[in-house]
Amino acid sequence: MAASTKLVASDLPIETWTHIIQFLQYSHQIPFLHVSRSFHAIAVRFVFASIRIYLVGKESSEFFAMSYGPPLPSDEILERSMQRSWEILQHIKDNPEFASVVKTIIVVAMADSHSIFEKLCLIQALQAIPRLRSFYWFGRSPELSEGLTASLPPSLRNLSLETVPSPTMLQHLNQITHLRLVHPFYYARNTHDIVHDDHWSEELADSESTVVIVKSMAVTLKELSLVARNVSEMPIRMYSALTTLDICATFNSDVASMELVFRHAPLLECLSLVGHISVDIFSILPNDSTSLPYLRSFRLSCEEVALPVISHEAIRVLSVFLEGRSLLRRLFVRLAGASWYTLSDLLPTIESLVNLEVLGFHAGYRYLEWEDFNQLASLFSSKLKAVHIAIPWNHQDSATIDVNALWPLLFYLGKLPRLTFLHLYGIGRYLPIVPEDLVNEVQHLETVGLNRVLWDVDKSQAEVKLTEWPPWRLKFSVEEDFACPDDAWLMTYH
Repeated sequence: MAASTKLVASDLPIETWTHIIQFLQYSHQIPFLHVSRSFHAIAVRFVFASIRIYLVGKESSEFFAMSYGPPLPSDEILERSMQRSWEILQHIKDNPEFASVVKTIIVVAMADSHSIFEKLCLIQALQAIPRLRSFYWFGRSPELSEGLTASLPPSLRNLSLETVPSPTMLQHLNQITHLRLVHPFYYARNTHDIVHDDHWSEELADSESTVVIVKSMAVTLKELSLVARNVSEMPIRMYSALTTLDICATFNSDVASMELVFRHAPLLECLSLVGHISVDIFSILPNDSTSLPYLRSFRLSCEEVALPVISHEAIRVLSVFLEGRSLLRRLFVRLAGASWYTLSDLLPTIESLVNLEVLGFHAGYRYLEWEDFNQLASLFSSKLKAVHIAIPWNHQDSATIDVNALWPLLFYLGKLPRLTFLHLYGIGRYLPIVPEDLVNEVQHLETVGLNRVLWDVDKSQAEVKLTEWPPWRLKFSVEEDFACPDDAWLMTYH
């Protein structure tokens, strides 16, 4: 019998290790930086492919308090974040090999000053990065300057901003495929409603400049996110080539203008309608699946203040729109002004979507009875990979409701063989469970969440380890932060 041989790391080619490390969780990639030069060279390409730069001040703490509540980033954390940002920028500028691995830059701009020195450092770093693909700018202090935009490479593909800059500042960017302009609201940790950014105004959604910018990028643009007031002001032909469209509706938005999308965007694969959307939306939803025939992702997230009453007829219209969509694999339905009595009419339609793999569902504003939990569980098909469920927990006796009311839900979730991402939200009050409960019941989870708090799940050791995401990381999250684009899609507006 031949002697057994023991496999060692050096027996595997670099390409194999690269493939292995690529699919590890971010927290598991970091240790490879300290193993050897060879492993460092591999891991650095994934650990630093996406970097965050913080331009923040003490007033940032007030923002975090408003949007998340405790725990707040301390002065020490803010200082350490800024110092680390400067170190990364310097390393990019001084080390061309390191600069070549950076593909995404996320800037959190919430400083108490103009941050002249910090912006100059960022400009130098941008000029040193040869293959930057994505650039995100969260916040408006300091503002995005002409010097910064001039340093963005013409090869940039993904651009996300919170204000609309002068079109001349972006005219050299002729390969943009994904454009997001302004974001007028956010979701706070301790409320299920959206909260308007007090520093946002309609003037920031400069319609004239938005139209000019989008027209200048029309040749390559495939994915667009904008506010509802800009929808009708866009040239109709601009919609014909889009595959992804997100529309954020502020107060008093003209919902009727969204009908343009259903008639003039035949190639859309992903559509999100979010915010203060009135019941008028149900009068313009197409009555069959021949409209938007390539639709693979659909999100309808409407606030309670905009939807005081959801009728059975409205649910019927939504059902007709969804029925027969065999390509649909991601669905998010949030009708905050609906009761379970009417929402339950939608369940058979959702169950009939045979290729659904990603589901977000808001169970309305009224508390659920025991039998309702079993009915809700009927949504869970074996194909689901990522799930977000918002559950009313606001019964007058909710403090004494037996937690066992949730177990039918967890039991069915635990039977899903492909489920790796789960986020539950308690409407009215927090659900009386902890993330460990979810991890124990659902065996294959890689990320778990409760009330807009996420934990990475590490099962590599005998004892399961949960690592909580800092709230500011989740607040300014991008697709690269998640293990899967589907997970990011579920949490984009939540």
